[in-house]
Amino acid sequence: WKYIILNSNLFYKNTTGNAKEHYAEEALNWLSFQLNSARSNRQKVLIFYHMPIGLRPTKRFARPDVAALWTPKSNTRFINLIHQYSSSVKGIIHGHVHRKAFMMLQEDKTNHLPQYLVSSISPIFGNNPTFSTFSYKKDKLTMKQVLL
Repeated sequence: WKYIILNSNLFYKNTTGNAKEHYAEEALNWLSFQLNSARSNRQKVLIFYHMPIGLRPTKRFARPDVAALWTPKSNTRFINLIHQYSSSVKGIIHGHVHRKAFMMLQEDKTNHLPQYLVSSISPIFGNNPTFSTFSYKKDKLTMKQVLL
């Protein structure tokens, strides 16, 4: 297994700064290199990051431009990388919205990538504090959520 920790705050549509697109592109280039290395070494990959891709679960019924957290350019490039290296990437674990959720990133009608949105230890948004533990064996990943 290979674990990749990615700074998804670089892809956030509300991030400010003169060079934000440059740093986002550099992060995705680095991810591409890491995924290529994993595929070459026949490693399974889990990707961890903070801000979920796609539509924010708490706003999924809003317009896509409101519900999306990432910039369209970063979103498209990331999804293309995940599809390109789908034989290696086995799951995504992220947070940000202080709620637990399970989502699928769908490549086509038969290939789906699980996304685990982990809840928060902080109750500041009215959620019960929780944490999740993940276990893996050679060919299997399981999750257990603990409610505090």
